[in-house]
Amino acid sequence: MNLPAEPPQELAARYGLGPVEVPLVTGKIVEIAPFEIGRMIVDGLGRFCRSADDTPNALHVLVDEKIDAKAGDWLRDGLRPYVGRLWSESIDPRGRSAIIPDRASGRHRGSQCNVRTANVCGTPASTRFRSVLLQ
Repeated sequence: MNLPAEPPQELAARYGLGPVEVPLVTGKIVEIAPFEIGRMIVDGLGRFCRSADDTPNALHVLVDEKIDAKAGDWLRDGLRPYVGRLWSESIDPRGRSAIIPDRASGRHRGSQCNVRTANVCGTPASTRFRSVLLQ
């Protein structure tokens, strides 16, 4: 079954996340919409998937450089658990966004292998991941 990618604002809503107000480096307060919050989570998962790290961490969450440094750290720390949650959903074979192994490639290296992502990580279809799901 190939479900369409979940829109970022729906991901944020499913996780119970709404808009967030943060200060810019100029001192002005801006609102980050649920669409952007969801996008940051998905992008964080993509960065984690392309990293050598064993678990998602705050540095996987990209924050716009216009956002104040302390607010950016707060945002990274706050969204990191949701990146981990999305990763857990992605590796669950019964999950909505399960990562499906690419059995045709046959290319394996260490604990990594090529998989079809179904746009789980917002990256091209053939990407290296840390886990493999077997049916």
